[in-house]
Amino acid sequence: MKRALFVIAGIVLLIGNIQAITIPWPMFQHDLAHTGRSPYKGPSTKTLKWSYTINNAQCSPVIGSDTTIYFQASDGYLCALTADASLKWSYKAEGGFMGSSPAIGADGTIYIGANSDTFYALNPTGSVKWSYGVGYWIQTSPTIGLDGTIYFGSGDKNFYALNSNGTLQWYYTTGGSILSSPAIDANGNIYFGSSDYKVYALTSGGSLKWSYTTEDIVMSSASIGSDGTIYIPSRDSRIYAFDSTGSLKWSYTTGAWIVSSPSIALDGTIYIGSGDGRLYALNQDGSLKWSYTTGNSIWGSSSAIGSDGTIYIGSHDYKLHAINPDGSVKWTYQTGNFVESSPVIGPDGTIYIGSQNKTLYAIGPGEGIEEKSNSKNQKSKIEIGGNPFVGNTVISYSIPATSKVSLNIYDITGSCVKTLVDEGKEAGSYSVNLDSKGLTNGIYFLKLNAGGYRETRKLVLMR
Repeated sequence: MKRALFVIAGIVLLIGNIQAITIPWPMFQHDLAHTGRSPYKGPSTKTLKWSYTINNAQCSPVIGSDTTIYFQASDGYLCALTADASLKWSYKAEGGFMGSSPAIGADGTIYIGANSDTFYALNPTGSVKWSYGVGYWIQTSPTIGLDGTIYFGSGDKNFYALNSNGTLQWYYTTGGSILSSPAIDANGNIYFGSSDYKVYALTSGGSLKWSYTTEDIVMSSASIGSDGTIYIPSRDSRIYAFDSTGSLKWSYTTGAWIVSSPSIALDGTIYIGSGDGRLYALNQDGSLKWSYTTGNSIWGSSSAIGSDGTIYIGSHDYKLHAINPDGSVKWTYQTGNFVESSPVIGPDGTIYIGSQNKTLYAIGPGEGIEEKSNSKNQKSKIEIGGNPFVGNTVISYSIPATSKVSLNIYDITGSCVKTLVDEGKEAGSYSVNLDSKGLTNGIYFLKLNAGGYRETRKLVLMR
């Protein structure tokens, strides 16, 4: 009986791998187990193929079966680019998109959540296939099960399972907002974290298997090893390893908050970036294999692993780092600002990654540099002077016409904690100082409402 179960699990994993190969990078961290591991070898040198400007590309892209690159821009658009950087289409939902990667279904449908409390399914042409309303913003990257079920969490504290036609299958209520993207094991069990400090394990039917309480919010996503071990970090600076029953195998403490997600090499090595600026390579028993130091915090960027074992990760030192499996540097590429996007690897070996200098980069085979832009969306509505910030930061914003303007700060529970602007303004550009007095360390959301225009940005306060 046990042997039969192992065979079934192996078949499920094989099907998942076949799907991942058919679609080069279908979801956040590549596959259902969120290993971050590609079947393709990344570039051996740092040749820039092209760069594309579209207003602060900070979220991680995905790649469709026809090599179309899908990614969010912080001005709220979901964009579709060809592999040579031609814009196929862009779509903006009410309230815009922000904070997550889309996911691509087997039929090419693109799934993504919006700040307008709505989850969208878009056709490959960019038109809306269906939408589903929830109780608050959606900033988790969705994951699509082998049966086509779409899983995601929301700021309304609920974790949702939708059928491929947009109808609700089930939902599970946690004690906090959900920012963590779910990982799925060979048996269909689902793993994710919540801002209530807990890691959750649910069955495919939505029943609780187990939960574990950490010492801070869990906004990172889980990754699952070939032996079924679940690896998930918390903002308490630790990465935790659990067996399938929820028993803690080990935890490893880094030097600062962890807001990135792990990746797992073929040999079982676990890679995790930390706010202390280091990429850690851990053995399967939780011991340190090596660490690699970047020039600043690793914040949000999760590593991608090429088929040759090279690890790619972004940092707040403005660089994309390519690191050999022994921890030595292979090359680095300088962008123009923080790199919080996670890199992805295309079938021709091209690395795609966004930087907060309003640019998506394609680094890989080929010669020459081509720069393109989407002029329709090029002007930003909000600019943040420093993010993460300490003490205070300056918020700059522009409005195209005279209107009533509100600029508010919300905490992760959805409560308004500061009002920066609440008055009528003429068309033009403005700036306001955000003083962190009275605020605790953590994640906040900056919301601008000006007439019919709305935009939300994520803020991180550190002391």
